[in-house]
Amino acid sequence: MHYEANFNRYKPLVGDRWQETEQPGVGIHYDLGAHIIDQALVLFGMPDWLQGDVQKQRKGSSIIDIFQVRMGRGPVRIELSAGLLVADHDLRYRVHGTRGSWIKNHLDPQEEQIWHLGMTPLDESYGLEDESHFGTLTLVGNGQSTVSRTPTLKGDWPAYYRELSAAIRQGSAPPVTAHQARNTISVIEAMVESSHIWKTSYTPMIRHCVFIQFKDSVTAKHRDVMFSEIAALQSRLVGILDVHLGRNVSPEAGMDKGYADGFMVDFTGPEARDGYLVDEGHKSTGAKLVESAVGGVEGILVYDLEIGVTG
Repeated sequence: MHYEANFNRYKPLVGDRWQETEQPGVGIHYDLGAHIIDQALVLFGMPDWLQGDVQKQRKGSSIIDIFQVRMGRGPVRIELSAGLLVADHDLRYRVHGTRGSWIKNHLDPQEEQIWHLGMTPLDESYGLEDESHFGTLTLVGNGQSTVSRTPTLKGDWPAYYRELSAAIRQGSAPPVTAHQARNTISVIEAMVESSHIWKTSYTPMIRHCVFIQFKDSVTAKHRDVMFSEIAALQSRLVGILDVHLGRNVSPEAGMDKGYADGFMVDFTGPEARDGYLVDEGHKSTGAKLVESAVGGVEGILVYDLEIGVTG
């Protein structure tokens, strides 16, 4: 079986809103993507493997605004995507199997009914989809194919809140468990990691090396705090593969010329390195390192190495 789900929009301009600012949990993969990833996990369970691709496509975008992920569970193949530069975004689902195919266009009608048609869940036609939007089922048997329309089940978003209320008030099972939410987030995180590590590219990876002569007045605790701030950038900035930091442990005494502490940051390429250099968090920690080094910038040695290609 091959299962495909898409959740696209056309928003070419970057808006002035919190959903367009770079921060944890923000981006189309956490927004629209969380819905179709959760649906796939409900249908098929956690995948055996996945390959992801995330990008910032729109000019000036600071968030991930398109993703594709391909997953496998046994013989089943699952493809999910969402983007903000898809003008023709009617296609929602495509399912292909041994007996035929099913294709579904158009979004669930409930959002349109509430926001644009002025309906409420109390209206009799709320949640019902127009027949012209029904899915198309093509079945093949005995050398013949038949095509039919499949009515869409009535949507009922309020059911989630009824079940949530019952869980809070009566102690019944919640509509979504913490375990299910964790699984969705783990797939999102694995997709991002896969995009950074396994994407085939001829862009050279960069190893950013920084060595420091700390002042005698700098305590080990102060040094460790600054190094922890550098390490924390990996969880926030796109394109950091690894961070190594610590003291020189070479047996060649004196060869470090006093640069006894340092760190190395591995990037997917120059673009990721350049984003790190202009990041406000990096610049803040960098200022602390300069202040703590012997002679300021004179006490810091920096160079970058190309260490192969991404992929």
